Amino acid sequence: MNDICLNLKSELNSLDLLAQNQFSILKDRNSKRRIIRLIISIYQEAIEAIEAFINEKYHLFDAQVGETSCQIRAYKILLLSRPDQGGIRQNLLHSVGKSFRKNRIRLYGMVSKFEKIIELEGGNYNKYLDKPISINCFFSNVTICLTAEVYFIIQCYVLQKYSLKCSENMPTSMDYKNMMAKLHITRTQAQLLIHYYQKSIAEKSCEFILKLTNSRSINPTIKIMMPYLQMVADEERQILPCYLVTEVILNHALENKIPIILLVKRFIKKDGVDNLYFLFVSNEEKSCFLLEERFVGELTKACMVIKGIALYDYQEDIVPKEEYRKEILRLGLKNIILYNMAKHPQYIGKKLELLVENPFPYFYKTGHFSSCAITLNQIQGIEKRLLDDKRMAEIKGCCLNSPNLFLLKHIYCDLVGNLLTGQTENKKMIEKAMLLESLNNLYS
Repeated sequence: MNDICLNLKSELNSLDLLAQNQFSILKDRNSKRRIIRLIISIYQEAIEAIEAFINEKYHLFDAQVGETSCQIRAYKILLLSRPDQGGIRQNLLHSVGKSFRKNRIRLYGMVSKFEKIIELEGGNYNKYLDKPISINCFFSNVTICLTAEVYFIIQCYVLQKYSLKCSENMPTSMDYKNMMAKLHITRTQAQLLIHYYQKSIAEKSCEFILKLTNSRSINPTIKIMMPYLQMVADEERQILPCYLVTEVILNHALENKIPIILLVKRFIKKDGVDNLYFLFVSNEEKSCFLLEERFVGELTKACMVIKGIALYDYQEDIVPKEEYRKEILRLGLKNIILYNMAKHPQYIGKKLELLVENPFPYFYKTGHFSSCAITLNQIQGIEKRLLDDKRMAEIKGCCLNSPNLFLLKHIYCDLVGNLLTGQTENKKMIEKAMLLESLNNLYS
């Protein structure tokens, strides 16, 4: 076992990334050869994932999981990037990355050993090549212990890398052909690997949200309710309701002064008009998100990017930028996002189709909350907020039927500077702000 195992308290190791039972028996040389090649490929993906995280390329962890919770992954990746929020330590990432590189070399050595034995002995029986042995025993010298957090980012990286993207660069489905070609596996193996990663990430995402509900800023009723709302959707993926998950995340972000960028692309029918960026941070009382005008100090911070569109039918319908900005500020970032999430499917899939629009009537009927330590009035109060925000989404232009203010399309994590400096207008503003800040420091 690799010596890094001595430094980590974890039940996970690098063989868990194979999506196979480690106690399964490798019966012959062919099964051993195939899995060696797969592990080499998986270790390469792990190396790339760790290097990307060290280099703060957080957008590369935008995993395609197949449910309604991109906001959970975005926020978890963001917190993992921050040491003050219990994130992954850089020295741990460097250490694990080094172990993956060292053991990948050892795996190539195993391949060379195979080839030399076959060259010398041909098809004759050889104990090393042909004796049945379990996966974990055969690879005991190239196994690396992993923390749950490192395991999570590697899986997210793989699901992002092998996803198909739409024109807006958002993951929409899995690219099986690319994964088959790069990892040298069959379609069935690719499907099993993807399903295993998706199921694992969905489970860890739910655990993450339940942990966040312990924060002081979270409504006690939601904290008590949330474990009862965790369901198993199609493909055995764990899932929580979209609206309440988002409320938990936004309240935690407020409490911890996490920056959020609202990215709006405005259209007249199918023709793009402009791109607008709004950087929000919580105010000193941490009661609401405020637009941050002096964003120089935020450029190197990870943020949650909330990406959407505003759609108009005619040129005369377009709201001038300053008026649009005022309307965003008047309604408030939190309300705008919750209006969107209220209209979003709360659960997905055939298995949970009765819970998609409003899960509460089904839960009342089935006695789902019978053992929950809160009153029916408290539960109905949460349901009322969901229904009220659904109506507000229609009124304020925050849904598919009425997308003229902000229709949310996707949420992911990135650095503030990566988004703002990519736009000419914002880049000039940043350069001016940095110059003024330098002058102020010079003459203060």
